[in-house]
Amino acid sequence: MLLLSACSDRFSDSRPDCPEGGTGDVVITLDADIRNENINVKSASGEEIPVDDFWVEIFNSKSKRLYCEKYAEAKDDVINLNTGNYRLLAKHGDSLGVGFDKPFYMADVAFAVEARKDNSVSAVAKLANVKVKVIFGENLSNTEFYGDCFAIVRNSDRKVKSELKFRKDETRAGYIPAGELILEVYAKIGDSYKYYPVEAKSYSPNDFVTFEIDADVRSGDVTVALTIDDSVEVLEKTVVIPADSALPAAEPVMSMDGFDNEGAVYMSSGTAPKIDELDIDINAPAELSSLMLEINSDCLASGGVPSTVDLLNPGTALTALKKAGFVWYVTTSSTVAVVDFKLVAAYLAMNGVYDPSSPEAASVKVTAKDKKGREVAGTVRFILEQGAVARVNVADVNVWATRIVSPEAFFDNGMPKDATLEYSTDGVRWESAGAPVKISSDKAVYATIDGLEPGTGYCFRVVSAGQVISKGDYSIVTEQAAQLGNSGMESWTTQLHHYKTKGLISDNNETRDWYRPWASEDEAWWDVNSKKTLATYTSQQYAEYKVVPTVSYSSDAAEGSCSAQLVSTFICNMASDVDDGIGGAGNLGGSITGMGVEYAKAAGEMFIGTSSEDGSHASEGHSFTSRPSSLSFKYKYDSYDNDVFKVTVRVEDASGNVIASKEMSDGRASSGWASMTIELDYSVLDRKAARIYVCFRSSSLADEDITYRKTKVTIAGTTKNGYIGSVLKVDDLQLNY
Repeated sequence: MLLLSACSDRFSDSRPDCPEGGTGDVVITLDADIRNENINVKSASGEEIPVDDFWVEIFNSKSKRLYCEKYAEAKDDVINLNTGNYRLLAKHGDSLGVGFDKPFYMADVAFAVEARKDNSVSAVAKLANVKVKVIFGENLSNTEFYGDCFAIVRNSDRKVKSELKFRKDETRAGYIPAGELILEVYAKIGDSYKYYPVEAKSYSPNDFVTFEIDADVRSGDVTVALTIDDSVEVLEKTVVIPADSALPAAEPVMSMDGFDNEGAVYMSSGTAPKIDELDIDINAPAELSSLMLEINSDCLASGGVPSTVDLLNPGTALTALKKAGFVWYVTTSSTVAVVDFKLVAAYLAMNGVYDPSSPEAASVKVTAKDKKGREVAGTVRFILEQGAVARVNVADVNVWATRIVSPEAFFDNGMPKDATLEYSTDGVRWESAGAPVKISSDKAVYATIDGLEPGTGYCFRVVSAGQVISKGDYSIVTEQAAQLGNSGMESWTTQLHHYKTKGLISDNNETRDWYRPWASEDEAWWDVNSKKTLATYTSQQYAEYKVVPTVSYSSDAAEGSCSAQLVSTFICNMASDVDDGIGGAGNLGGSITGMGVEYAKAAGEMFIGTSSEDGSHASEGHSFTSRPSSLSFKYKYDSYDNDVFKVTVRVEDASGNVIASKEMSDGRASSGWASMTIELDYSVLDRKAARIYVCFRSSSLADEDITYRKTKVTIAGTTKNGYIGSVLKVDDLQLNY
């Protein structure tokens, strides 16, 4: 049972199917519909299906795969999808597999995701190929009547390379892809086999087929009782094959795939050909007795490949054949065989020597002989040509976190018109970047490749006319999607500020806490300008008004337990007045005997860098080698006197030149947590990043112009009095790529 019900934003389609752009969450649970060896009975137990080994995939309405994972991991995932229509595919096994241990299970379900609703869909992963069993009757199994017997079940589709062979003592069921299946019964009469062909019939996925075969020893007729359980009904049919319809086992036949009409394949010297299929298929109903190769090639001979070899018994030639790329599927008593030459072609292309007067790199004659001495033969040839050779290049500055700008390829011996660029993360699954967008005499420039994964290695190749023509391996690693230190504003260090207050007889030594946004100075990214409003000498009365840090942490957080709080403030060491004991900015009151007048106004600043003892910027920026496209953050802003807050972002190269920047100076009031994104403008595209600088300021005004009022403010969990202007809280910083 596949159950999907809507709750992480881990997997999202960047182009939602629905205009609303909402999302829903999907949870996957999986079971499989299986049956035991009694094929007419469904059972929840019986065959053990490794459910955790199922592959689970989700596709959007454009057939783009959004998710692929084994069920062992998928069952614990919560998958966030944009609203719209989707297809879920769950599968286990090889869809083209043939054998007694190769069931292929699959579920294919269409479902829709709706925003803010409990989305669910269920399905059953059923057998997606055909399960076949053959039962031989007593007469056929009796050696007094027939020397031997066996049955072959094969699929008429040539893509299915193997077949099921049931000997008379075989009790297992086998599996074969659905489609048109052919049953052939072979019975040994005297010294020779005859076969009884049953008319081909189409079978559907999840069909359970039983052939009960027996012979009439008096007439020699063969009876086939056919039972098909398709989960809905059981169909039964009996076919009688008269003895005079039995035929001698057919002669072997051979077919070639991927070669031209003259049995040749053409390759460019020095480049591995991109070939989907290059093989010889052999069908020998009377069973093979030998499968001989006669090989004519200096290149293969230099690699230890013998001039003649029987693939049924390669002996000491096995290692050299495999090293040269020969792949074959055949065993003793086989009735079918496949010789795959794809890797041989690649070996010859990469190791063969181009000779314009004799471009043939190899010829291989394949001769298949059956046990009745009948044979079939064919010769294939491998021709080397001098073709274009491409060398891929991507400038380092053009490698970003999620895109590669203007990749190039340089060509020797001319440029093919269809030279497409392909890229891959594993060298197995390739994506096309398309044809060139700009061409010169020996260089092709391709379009920017978007949608890449940060911090990931990509390899490249150039393909023309079905062949890889790029020389050597070329790869890059995309920039990391690096983030700012302490981006969640969770790490803070409390330090002591030492100051003096005026006493009657002598001055008093005092301390006050102030706060810096890091856990240890070695890991510090950020600093603050709090020293601007931490007075060093003041009156004792109302000292809390006169020693105020501009930046602290707050337990009011968008995420986690802390946010950064920046306040605009005014401090003054003046004596009290009759109103409230504190002089205003325009009414400083009377000075205290022996003290100078010390006052300051400052907007709270938190910035990447270090601060000096007076709260000014001692340095700006931190080492940083990625190039983000924007900065997002959450904020609250208690604006006073229509004030606005300010954010500055800069990315610099190794020489200190600004390559991207943005300043936002119109941050508006928000009583609840709001989101803001600042897009970066890159003025320089041909240099890598080396440093990044970000500064948050609680006011866009100059310090001397800020306004304030007498009020209370909570600083690091403690409520204080002060002359406070605007208050900015910042949390959950994220760089986007």
